[in-house]
This record gives sequence, structure tokens and C-alpha cells, in this order.
Amino acid sequence: MKRMDKERGSFPEQYAEGLGRTGQVDEGKTISKKLLVPLGAVKLAEILLAACVNHEDVADQVRDAIVKSGLHTSAAGTGHAGEPVMVGDCEAMKAVFKAIRRFAVTNAPVLITGESGTGKELTALAIHERSPFVDGPFIAVNCSGLPASLIASELFGHEKGAFTGAVNRRTGRIEAANGGTLFLDEIGDLPLELQGNLLRFLQEKTIERVGSIVPLKVSARVIAATNVDLEAAVADGRFRRDLFFRLDVLRVRVPPLRERPEDIEVLIQFFVQQACQELGCQKRLVTARALNALKLYSWPGNIRELISKIRRGVVMAEGEMLDVADFELDGSSLAAPSQEPSSFAAPQPGSTGLADVRQDAEARAIFEALNRHHYNVSAAAKELCISRTTMYKRMSKLDISH
Repeated sequence: MKRMDKERGSFPEQYAEGLGRTGQVDEGKTISKKLLVPLGAVKLAEILLAACVNHEDVADQVRDAIVKSGLHTSAAGTGHAGEPVMVGDCEAMKAVFKAIRRFAVTNAPVLITGESGTGKELTALAIHERSPFVDGPFIAVNCSGLPASLIASELFGHEKGAFTGAVNRRTGRIEAANGGTLFLDEIGDLPLELQGNLLRFLQEKTIERVGSIVPLKVSARVIAATNVDLEAAVADGRFRRDLFFRLDVLRVRVPPLRERPEDIEVLIQFFVQQACQELGCQKRLVTARALNALKLYSWPGNIRELISKIRRGVVMAEGEMLDVADFELDGSSLAAPSQEPSSFAAPQPGSTGLADVRQDAEARAIFEALNRHHYNVSAAAKELCISRTTMYKRMSKLDISH
């Protein structure tokens, strides 16, 4: 535990509860019942997993803790420069983490929905890492990232001489995923003429390379993702109904960032720290003004856009403090602040004096905190450094409805 305490001391104060029960690592060493995993502490996760290499049950507990706490990176648990990390404590993200745990233990197809940049591929990767296929490959295919003429060869492979330029036999992505997980991103963009081939694979677990009539047996778990309404695509005739039902066995929606206001501050702190480490920059802090602007921003590009703007800000900042201008926020995506009630206006001449001024200032501070946190009382109370009970009492006294 001494080593873990040393590692833990080098991280920010935000921690998420990790392991839920005690597990033996080596004789005389234990993982405590309430091990705290710092958000962003990828290094600590590496140390724990390395220590548990010969203790599979404890390693499973560590992996569970990583997903439960929202700490997640690539398959190796180390991440790469610029890769997003799943961090979150809002109810919507808790539902995602719960789905990951439940879906991982089966081999049924999963459909992940959500806007671009929300972390659908990382969700698929998290399912793979907790599944029986974890020792197999994780093969990702972007169905919208290839010309239609190449998708068949990319997915199913081809034989030598199957078409002009096919000078050698090629293994397709589906075949390469044998024994592991096949992740089909933007499945809604798969050409209609290839959807039947994919359906056959899902039904029979066999494929045929382009230019061959010999069926190949492939065993791979299929996870698909889309940012479009597949049900509408089915109604429009752009997506096969039978394929939709084959894919839509288990479904999870990854929420856009604008629906996760309570996670914004932790995400910003995490990615600022990550960017400073990866880009070799000195420590950066975010001003209160910039933090408020980032909270009001609607983030049309979601986590991907957040990471991009933070990395730019970290590089371009002239000093230690990151201010609004460093993030180059699009003004059209900034939410207009809510209109404040007239009762919170500055005191008028003839008022009873300091007591009124104090009450107005207190009301304004509470109202603005509630507005910043979309009326999440717990988050607003935390910002104001008061208890939730005290917050409710002050709101009642000042006639602020929840």
C-alpha cells in the first residue's frame, strides 16, 4: 500500500470509488476495501494490473474498478496521445457503465447509438475488454470511411485475381476478428448491397471472400455503432429491417456532452492534466471565467471537440492560466445565460441597508450556481462549499424554487 499511496499523492484530489471488496495481491499485501482510484490515474491502473498478473481474480476486480470509476483507456489500459478517456459520474454515464458490465458477459450483438464524438468506440472497447473475447483481437471498421467499391474487400477479403489489382489473397476485417470482437462503426452507412452479406455472417457465422465460393467459418462478437436513426433508415428503405433486428439485440446510448453538465468540470481538469503531460507543457490551470464559458458551451463535437480545444489551449496559452480566448469557442454554440429574476437585482435607494445587500448577494450567488449546474442542487452546493441541506434551507428562505 505504500507504493499506491505514493502514486496517489501525485494526482489531483478528485477520486472515484474503486474496488468494492478486499482482494489479496501477494502474501502480506492487500487491496483495501475502499481503494480510491483517482480520475485519470492511468499509471496507477497499470501498476495494479501488473501486480495482479498471477492473480486473475484480483485483476478482474481491478478491471471492474476501472470501468466502474469511469477510468478507461485503450485495450492495454495505457492510452495513446489524443485518445479520449471515459470519465463521468452523471446518471447517464452510470447507465452506460452498467450496460458495459451487463453486455460484456454475453456474446450477443450490441448496438451503440449516439452522436459523433461521444465515445462509442471506447464503449465497444470497454465491452470487449470485459468479455470472454478479451484475449482475441478488437477489429474496428468505419463503414463510412471507405469507398463503396472497397468495402466488400475490406470486410470480407478477396482472392488473388478477384478483380483488377488483386495481385494477392487478402484477409478481410471480419476474418481477422476471428476469436475476438468486430466493431462496425457508422453501420448506417454500409451500402445496401452489402447488408445481405453481413446478415448472412450474423446468422450463419460464415463469410465468402470476394472471388470465392468457399464458405469460411468465423467466430467473432459483433458490436455496431451509429449516429443516425436506424429505425428511420429502415422505414426509408436505406437499411434492411432483418439486419437491424439482428444487430439491435442489446442497445446502449452514449449521451452527448451537453446532457452531462455535471461532468464538464471533471472532464476539463482530467484532459488539461493529460494534455500537459502528453504535450510536454508546464502545468496549466483554468480560470473561473473560462470554466463557466466551457460549461455554457453546447459542445456540438462532444468529447472529441473538448479534447481538441483543450489541447489547443494548453499549447497556445502564454502563461499558467487558461482563459476563455485560449479555447477559441464558437460563439454560436454558447448557450445564453438564463434571465435572472428581478428580485435578485441590485438594491435600490431606500432599502433597509446591509442586510438587504447581503441577502441579494447571497440570492444571486445561489441562483448563478444553480444556473451553471442546470439546477443540480448537490453540484451547486458543492461549488458554494455548503451542504446540500443548507442549500435547500437557503433556497427556501430566499423563495428559490427547485
